[in-house]
Amino acid sequence: MCNSNRYYLFCVSAILVIALTVYSSPLGACSCLPPPPPKEALKGASYVFLGKLHRLECVSALTHDSESISTNKYYRHLFSVEKVWKGEPRAEIEVLCRRDNSGYYFDKNETYLVYAYTYGDSTILVTNVCTRTTHVKYASEDLKDLGEGIKVK
Repeated sequence: MCNSNRYYLFCVSAILVIALTVYSSPLGACSCLPPPPPKEALKGASYVFLGKLHRLECVSALTHDSESISTNKYYRHLFSVEKVWKGEPRAEIEVLCRRDNSGYYFDKNETYLVYAYTYGDSTILVTNVCTRTTHVKYASEDLKDLGEGIKVK
């Protein structure tokens, strides 16, 4: 009886070790360095704003200023802008973001603090999980450090 319990425990332990080894490997996962502090991230970003996502659509291909960009797995996010810390204040802004492990999953009708960056030499704005982009309820440190910002009417 004692030996069968040890055998059972050994088998369960072996299966657990194998499962943890297989499922903990980064199969296609995106890994990032921790983002810089808010003011440093502001300097590096092209556009920083607080906005509510009002439209989300899949983009299969995009041409901007005669530049064709492969947008496989990208989504176009249209935000109603409430405040801007960097960039030209405007009522609406479009940001592209992947819908995979490296992308940020935005929910419609929710408000986010977005750190957006230009794609190469274009004016297309993108963001991802490696930035300080976050839901407004998790952005208190950023909002405090960034200050008032410019309200958009």
